[in-house]
Amino acid sequence: MTTTELDASVQLVLALATLSIPDNAVTWHNSLMQRAIEQSEELKHAIPNALKEEELPQGWVRIVEKLLQRFNEPDQLNIAHDYIEESFDQDEVDDYLEQLAKVLNGEKLEVISSETKHFAMLKIALHQKGIKIITDDDALGAILLLQRVLHDIPRSLPECIKLGEYLKKLKIDSCSENMLGARFNYLSHLAGSGQTIEALSRAEVLLEDQLCALGPDNLVTLRTSYNIAHWLAESGQIDVALSKFKVLLRDQLRILGEDHFDTFETCNHIASCLSQLGHIDEALSTFEALLRRQQCILGEDHRVALSTRQNIALCLGQLGHVGEALSMLEPVLKDQRRVLGSDHQDILVTRHNIASRLGELGELGQVDEALTMFEVLLENQRRILGQDHPNVLSTCNSIALCLSRLGQFDKALSTLEALLENQQRILGSDHPHVLETRSNVAIWQAESGLFAESLSTLGALLKDQRRILGSDHLDTLGTSRNITLCLDKWFQ
Repeated sequence: MTTTELDASVQLVLALATLSIPDNAVTWHNSLMQRAIEQSEELKHAIPNALKEEELPQGWVRIVEKLLQRFNEPDQLNIAHDYIEESFDQDEVDDYLEQLAKVLNGEKLEVISSETKHFAMLKIALHQKGIKIITDDDALGAILLLQRVLHDIPRSLPECIKLGEYLKKLKIDSCSENMLGARFNYLSHLAGSGQTIEALSRAEVLLEDQLCALGPDNLVTLRTSYNIAHWLAESGQIDVALSKFKVLLRDQLRILGEDHFDTFETCNHIASCLSQLGHIDEALSTFEALLRRQQCILGEDHRVALSTRQNIALCLGQLGHVGEALSMLEPVLKDQRRVLGSDHQDILVTRHNIASRLGELGELGQVDEALTMFEVLLENQRRILGQDHPNVLSTCNSIALCLSRLGQFDKALSTLEALLENQQRILGSDHPHVLETRSNVAIWQAESGLFAESLSTLGALLKDQRRILGSDHLDTLGTSRNITLCLDKWFQ
């Protein structure tokens, strides 16, 4: 049976159905379509009852399913839209879309479900088509719902960022409560995708607007202050981040109390900053005190308590107790799998840390085992997080490091060069991870005997580090030393 064997009115409905498919969706909503057609003066007499099963020829369900598969493809959608142009005049199409928008506005988007997600996506699609019944406020409400739905789905980060970018098209007060919330979500997604520097610059503006509209003691204002400090740490400005976290902690203790979840998170980051600055003992004692409070208030199986146990293990590793760190990380992984499920992001992080500690033990057999663990992890991360997630890039870097420890410098170098290209595309040329990778490329160029190439890479890197980090930054000074070492090796 083919589409041409269907009743003519059914063929028209199926063509109209393609106008009801939201962006990034693969189907339409039959009930919405039927109500829109019934309310359309232009269409209801032309195609009466076309969506009622008893009016359709036998086998129509199979055809609709086949069309659903075909309409996933842009070429097939174009064919369907050409058929619409041949079968309907523009007034009929416009009337159908307006009726669809009216029906859609009658649906509440309060409860998160697959249906309300579809409705929200369709609202934004109709708003993009210029259907005025879907107002800017309607579109903003749909964006907020989708941001909530997609927030914990790592592979949806690109879609979340597109939603955030669409906010610019809405003529709504940037300091309204809903717009502030949508902007906050957008920046979180931007930073989550690795665009930390861009998120930071926008977060400062958001914070000013929140201070004016919500006040300094508002929970969302405090969370933006937290994000700014967190992203400063991610961008390598650890001292500045630590200072901001300490100021924020004083405000949180006054407003939220010592046992609030957000207070715990800030204490965790203060300890992390201390460890990154080399104050390992102080960081360790901070983490241990924090863990006792978290287990008491949240319970031993809460994901943040499990993460704090992991951070304690990492501190022990920094102190040189790598074996002890491994013996602590493995039970954490077991508990996370029991509590969170095997595909949770926290589990991927723990697996990365276990492989890293294993590689640090230095024995060739253990480095080889770590390399295998990283390669398996990379496959899982790409499946769960997507190709361009920052944690995928981090694992690629760890694979290159293992290869270098095994003496496979050529393979390590080619892995790093591919990584660098992806980092520059995803994170931007000035991101700290990009600078670090460029430094490693230069080191392994020298290890492979490519001294001229290494010196060229180091010279360009030093110039950028002075511009981005400053002349006195430890990484900048390290590059200067590497240039001297490279020259010494070249002329030995």
